[in-house]
Amino acid sequence: MKPAWQSILGNQKDGVRDIPDVSLFASGGPWGHVYLFYDSDPADNGGGLLGGAGTSFAAPIMAGIQSLVNQHLGSRQGNPNPTYYALAAAEYGMAGSTSCNSSKGNAVGAACIFYDITEGDNDVPCTGSNNCYDPSGTYGVLSTSDASFQPAYPATVGWDFATGIGSVNAYNLVMAFSASATPTPTATRTATPTATATSTATATGSATPTATATTSATPTASATSTGSATPSGTATATNTAAPTPTATATATATNTATTTPTSTPTAVPELLKITPPSENFGKVKVGGFKEQSFTLSNPAKKGPPITFASPIAFSVPATNPQEFGFPAKSNNCPTQLFPKKTCKLTVLFVPAMTGPRPSSAVTVFDNATGAPQMIPLTGAGK
Repeated sequence: MKPAWQSILGNQKDGVRDIPDVSLFASGGPWGHVYLFYDSDPADNGGGLLGGAGTSFAAPIMAGIQSLVNQHLGSRQGNPNPTYYALAAAEYGMAGSTSCNSSKGNAVGAACIFYDITEGDNDVPCTGSNNCYDPSGTYGVLSTSDASFQPAYPATVGWDFATGIGSVNAYNLVMAFSASATPTPTATRTATPTATATSTATATGSATPTATATTSATPTASATSTGSATPSGTATATNTAAPTPTATATATATNTATTTPTSTPTAVPELLKITPPSENFGKVKVGGFKEQSFTLSNPAKKGPPITFASPIAFSVPATNPQEFGFPAKSNNCPTQLFPKKTCKLTVLFVPAMTGPRPSSAVTVFDNATGAPQMIPLTGAGK
């Protein structure tokens, strides 16, 4: 089943989860394009400066980029794909982004999170007579035509089977994923004091010795502690004409000092309240539209503000046709929403056909707990 968040310009309406998601350098190919790395093991191809390619490089590089997101926010983000697609959908819109087209090379826009790859294709070798262009030799290339080369997986505007949603600007992705919550490391030292006490009790006849030890400690940040022990011994003789035994009791308390480092993130807002939390637009005449406003509020009485992501705070997946979206002035939300403050977000429903329309959702990017938030949207045409 195709996840709702994978609804984006260019993605197939095939009802299944499509891959890839993003494109990073994965193949050296005949042009000798490689990642350079230094290998200190002389037994590995002589060591020194080497070149490599393939998913063995692309996958950990993307994992590294996501780790920068997690570090920037101070916590793990779980499955990042919904956010990737929401950011890309907002960037590409209904027709693609000319400023974020990778064909522009160094002239691409400075704010691009993803670069849309629209040239080239992903060639797959094939044999046989079906979907295989083989003008000579044993192996051909997968093609939608047997008579001429028509790439089966071409790079196109928006999402495509060759490059997914495109390549990544790591810095812009980290900064747009959500607002920053920089962790501040602190160290807390705890100490348990050590005290040793010994008591001796001597009795004539039979004796019952008792020893007790008490300790007290007041640790500080430098692990300073004080300890005291007060032993007591008692003996009671119950007969005579017996050997004189000696009973010795020893009480020992062992002290262990530990240092526990903790990482305390900078305080972030606990909640962004959205009213209503979802919207069913009901039946709207085809060719017309209906607006719905949502109130976004910071219900805290005090504390840090809710910070909305920049440059994209709100987005809806791009679809064809686009039936849910934003009007020209969709919101009056500031960059930071302080405690007890509210702002408005307006969403449009423009049905293209009669009957129930595919559901959608607004994604809200902010730094409150649980971000990003989703506002489910449904409606029908009449």
